Amino acid sequence: FFLQMSSSSGTFMPINSKLVHRVCVVGGGSWGTTVAKLVSENTERWPEFEPLVKLWVHDAALAATINEQHENTKYLPGVKMPDAVVAEADLSAALSLATLVIIAVPHEFLHGEIFRKILVGGAANCRVCSLVKGLDVVDGRPALVTERMRRDLLGLDVSVLMGANIAAEVAAGSFCEATLGVRTAEDGPVWQRVFNRPWFRVNVVMDATGVELCAALKPIVAIGGGFCDGLGCGANTKAAIVRVGLEEMRRFSKLFFPHVRTATFFEACGVAEVVVSAYSGRTRRCAEAFAREVAAGGPAPNWAALELELLGDQKLPAMHRLREVMECVRAQGPRAQARFPLFSAIHAIAFHGAPPSRVLKLPERVAWRQRTLRPSLLGDGPLAVPLLLLVAAVGGFVLAVALSHAAPGPLLQQLLAPPPPPPPPPP
Repeated sequence: FFLQMSSSSGTFMPINSKLVHRVCVVGGGSWGTTVAKLVSENTERWPEFEPLVKLWVHDAALAATINEQHENTKYLPGVKMPDAVVAEADLSAALSLATLVIIAVPHEFLHGEIFRKILVGGAANCRVCSLVKGLDVVDGRPALVTERMRRDLLGLDVSVLMGANIAAEVAAGSFCEATLGVRTAEDGPVWQRVFNRPWFRVNVVMDATGVELCAALKPIVAIGGGFCDGLGCGANTKAAIVRVGLEEMRRFSKLFFPHVRTATFFEACGVAEVVVSAYSGRTRRCAEAFAREVAAGGPAPNWAALELELLGDQKLPAMHRLREVMECVRAQGPRAQARFPLFSAIHAIAFHGAPPSRVLKLPERVAWRQRTLRPSLLGDGPLAVPLLLLVAAVGGFVLAVALSHAAPGPLLQQLLAPPPPPPPPPP
């Protein structure tokens, strides 16, 4: 063992130089703090981890408070942090020799300096997992946040952890699930060992893109759920809106990322996170207040004012996400936009003065659902139809060869017999 000093607390912590993994959580908000607490319970348990978990907090005063009081009094008040979690205001010090880096900063605060310091200070075999929920738009098309991370990290693979995870409930030990999306099979067991707890179940899927898209798109459905609540809709109506929203999430993902797996939308990152967002959370709350005000005959509230009134210093990224998604959809033309009636209605209500009741007046969906229900024996990717035609052609050839070598039965003789001559003309 050797000693390493925490720059925030001024105390020395024992470090075992022979252990493989050192964990750093970048981001000291409610979710980053919760994850640091959760991960420290595993690092203290498994011998391949250094027990100490570094938590980078931008505010030096808050970092000192966390180390002195073992509580994030600003973002996670009332939850005691283990001694193994040490907050650092110096990002370079937090990342020093880290082999496992968990990025938990908000999308709008994600910048290249973080990745530069990971490359400089992290260990040579460093792995990265993103908890960032967001979407970039490049030339009218959606771009994954993790793709930007990979470019800035010189091609390093980035895994993704998402799910129906309210920070306060996870910190309290309430049972929940999360989905870990990985791009290489080797990353799955390592990250699952980092995150998985008896009450925090982590399922690993080889579809990091799908996991990330689910988390990026679900705020739009949450807005629709809030509109339903503001209108006083019943459970049936809201359930229908949530279902349509989940379908349009899948449709958007398949439109721009055809390799995304449909099964991913039934994981915790998909249907579970959509449900919890549409029935709770700050996005739903702001959308409910917006719809209630308009339905009562008042003017449409300003989203920034609602954010300040209801959320204080917290931000509402859902509105920016809605604009980005509809920008991508409109860039594909009116035919593509017609495939997203709910997203289009939510956008029109939020920004163009449409009444909130428009969310309940979706067009008949039978025509475009028929394409969704095409035969899926060979999958639902872009090659499904060509493969189906190829199978049909091969099957027809095999059948023709078999018939040419088979002894014809009565029915086959009748089918293969030449047509009878036409009857003679009447005299």
